[in-house]
Amino acid sequence: QLGGELKKNTALRLRQMGLTQTQINALDPKPADSLTSQILSPISGTVIEKMAVAGMRVMPGEDLYAIADLSHVWILADIYEYELPVIEIGQTAEITLSYDPAVSMTGRLAFIYPTLDGETRTVRVRFELDNPGGKLKPDMYVNVALTVPLGERLIVPKDAVLESGIRQIIFVRQGGGKLAWRTVKIGARAGDWVEILDGLSEGEEIV
Repeated sequence: QLGGELKKNTALRLRQMGLTQTQINALDPKPADSLTSQILSPISGTVIEKMAVAGMRVMPGEDLYAIADLSHVWILADIYEYELPVIEIGQTAEITLSYDPAVSMTGRLAFIYPTLDGETRTVRVRFELDNPGGKLKPDMYVNVALTVPLGERLIVPKDAVLESGIRQIIFVRQGGGKLAWRTVKIGARAGDWVEILDGLSEGEEIV
């Protein structure tokens, strides 16, 4: 048994390592030559990595197990740069499984990452949701459908807009079989449709 200041310091170090007072008390009466001690995980969860094996030499700070609580999980998704104006914390999304579309869950947008991927022009966002039955596994791919009501707007099929690099062009029918190109300003994109902010009027015929 340890006594005095040494016992106090040892208990302090064990608490700093994450052991509870109950676990520390269980170590105290063990004989000095005992070869085993039980250390409980500070959380309940699932072992997702096991590095420890019998007879392994362990150094201070070395990871032996990785334990995760999979009852509540994160889903990371990428949002295009042009979609950011209509994205905000608290929105909900429908989560479906690629291998079982019949399973549908609801996730809440909890965090928008502060950086942009320069190659894909996307921003990462994080959804959080409960995981009943453990259907969602680490590193699994899912489908995320985020529905945002945009109201009534002037839209055209996205295939009607030609991207020339520095501007967007639409061909408008002039009558008599003639066409004229026109530069337009585009806004929000939604599926196969794109909003036209300027350069086109309702009722005009386009190609």
